Amino acid sequence: MKKFLLIALSFLTFVTTSCQKDELEEMQPFSNAKATSSSNVFSSEGRNNLLAEAKFEPTLSSYFNKQIFTSFGFAINSDFVRSGSKAAKFEMRSSDSQIRSEILLPYETNSNRWYGNSLYLPSNAWENDYNPEGWDIISQWHAVEDKGEAARLPPLSLVVSKGRLNFVIYWATKSINTNSTISGKKVFDLGPLEKDKWLDMVYHMNFSHQSDGVLEVWKNGVKVVDYKGPNCYNDNDYPYFKTGIYKRRWYKVTKRVIYIDEVRAGNEKATYNDVVPSGAVTPPTNPNPPTDTTGTENPTTGEPITLTLINANTDQPLQKLTPGSTFDLATLPTYDLNIEATTASAVGSVKFNLSGTENQEMIQSGAPYSLFGDAGGNFNNWLPASGDYTLKATSYSGANATGNALATASVSFKVVNSDTYGSGTPTVKLVINNNEPTTTTTLATLNISAVNATHMRFYDNANSNWTDWEPIAETKPWTLSNGAGSKWVKVQVLNTVGVMSEVASDGINLENPTVTDQNAAPSVTMVINNNEATTTSPNVTLNINALNATEMRFYDNSNSTWSSWEPVAASKFWTLSTGAGSKWVKVQVKNASGVMSESVSDGINLESPTVTDPNATPTVAMVINNNAASTTSAKVTLNIKATNSTHIRFYDNSNSTWTAWEKVATTRTWTLSSGAGSKWVKAQTKNAAGKMSTSVSDGITLK
Repeated sequence: MKKFLLIALSFLTFVTTSCQKDELEEMQPFSNAKATSSSNVFSSEGRNNLLAEAKFEPTLSSYFNKQIFTSFGFAINSDFVRSGSKAAKFEMRSSDSQIRSEILLPYETNSNRWYGNSLYLPSNAWENDYNPEGWDIISQWHAVEDKGEAARLPPLSLVVSKGRLNFVIYWATKSINTNSTISGKKVFDLGPLEKDKWLDMVYHMNFSHQSDGVLEVWKNGVKVVDYKGPNCYNDNDYPYFKTGIYKRRWYKVTKRVIYIDEVRAGNEKATYNDVVPSGAVTPPTNPNPPTDTTGTENPTTGEPITLTLINANTDQPLQKLTPGSTFDLATLPTYDLNIEATTASAVGSVKFNLSGTENQEMIQSGAPYSLFGDAGGNFNNWLPASGDYTLKATSYSGANATGNALATASVSFKVVNSDTYGSGTPTVKLVINNNEPTTTTTLATLNISAVNATHMRFYDNANSNWTDWEPIAETKPWTLSNGAGSKWVKVQVLNTVGVMSEVASDGINLENPTVTDQNAAPSVTMVINNNEATTTSPNVTLNINALNATEMRFYDNSNSTWSSWEPVAASKFWTLSTGAGSKWVKVQVKNASGVMSESVSDGINLESPTVTDPNATPTVAMVINNNAASTTSAKVTLNIKATNSTHIRFYDNSNSTWTAWEKVATTRTWTLSSGAGSKWVKAQTKNAAGKMSTSVSDGITLK
């Protein structure tokens, strides 16, 4: 970690992400009296060495800040309580544009820290999401970005993914780094997500991007992570703690609720007992467990074990697992599975070890004994990936895999998915320009080969966000980022049941583009909304692919004159004429010497738009001069795309107050502040009921 000196905590500007767009929020710091890490800040219930504590009795402690963006995102009530009479409820809904509801502390001033909290996830408001990118973060230690760095994944986080609890570490040794240049990642599987019960968590960390890093994690009094090695980024400042809900992408689930109580942070002198939630299990005096707490692996008797594949929705058996078994997901009645071990006589516990395509270790000290556990006899869900597996189950005379090993069963089996039309495992391959290694033009064609896929999406080295999902196709026009050098594009596909593929990518080298021949004939192609046949919204996107062209212009069925010439771009916002029916838009381009192309057009059917709900959440997107990087004129055009919005307002880097509200339009003329340099403009909309959107911004350089 770079040397870190701090006399007094200053205001910290940190990045929060909303609607997949970053905004800056100011976090109030601790005062010196509150934040001095070398002494006790305060003592609660006889606890020493605490920096902060939140018991929500009856309010949130002033040591914590909030990132809550909805009226229901945070509440203190008595629904579920770990101790005392109150706890915090955090809630998120897929219908809202926000991605977090969290409380947080300032960044740390010492590398050695302790934390504790209690988490309760109600099963009726926390449905498992089995999409690889449908994960949730429920506690995290967020990096403080150095000057010039973009926001990155948290270096340490407690993550719910595909119905399981994981602790994830990212680290980077370079002083300036991004998500794509990290040095390493580790994922610790803490077992199936346990719902409808309190999970008492304790964490001990020594933040470091080098080998002296430490991470110890206890769940319900049992040490589940004991790791030594790098655990954060090479930043000037240490990370800061957050807990609540962070959910970036929604699929089949629509709601997330978690209750949190007994939140504590301890300084470098703290111990497990200083931060552990009240009433939690206390580990032995030496909290470090021996390297192996299991009993002998040599069975003393021949009591048999039977392994059976279980339908986790109905808790009924599907088939026995025998050596060489193969089960086909396409022929099973469900993707929600588990494996149960039954014994011929009473045992104290069963230990499972699964290896192969996925790895899992589980110890069960009470029936039913299952690989992924249960909740009150209801089996937890497992969606296995296709591949080869070996499962070993050993019964023991004592609880927690102690005492004598009584019997062992070992089975190798295979998981396949023979469904090739939609619900099978989706896969995708991508090459650029039919696998050419180089190109001299930014206009490229993506060649896509997908199986079991209905939709696809993309991003490249110039964009940090995925495009919207679109119907699968064999090719897609793509405009590479400007500037000579290595370029890459990523693709991901989705099947009919919402399961996403692994990400595939391809690269190409953009050599110094040859200067366009001013006399070369310009040409252009265009489709509306990626060639969709219909739309229910008049706000559409024109997808443009132009050659030998510097400028473009448009008109549609409601206008008899062309729009003004503007710089060529790969896309443009457009508002169709009012009223349901067939619509079309024309485009024409010209080259540097003024030679114009033939005009081309595309059509789309505007179906009767549904009346906007006045209470629906408003959203807005905006770019300046069709996303141009620079301009020589202070007079620019703001290109606006708004939904569920009736009015809009603006401000820029030279104004500290918003403009007056005005009616939403697809474009607005704006005059940038005087003087060359970087400029930005912000926009915000509101709906008919007065609910405001998240503000968005775009920047441009005035030369």
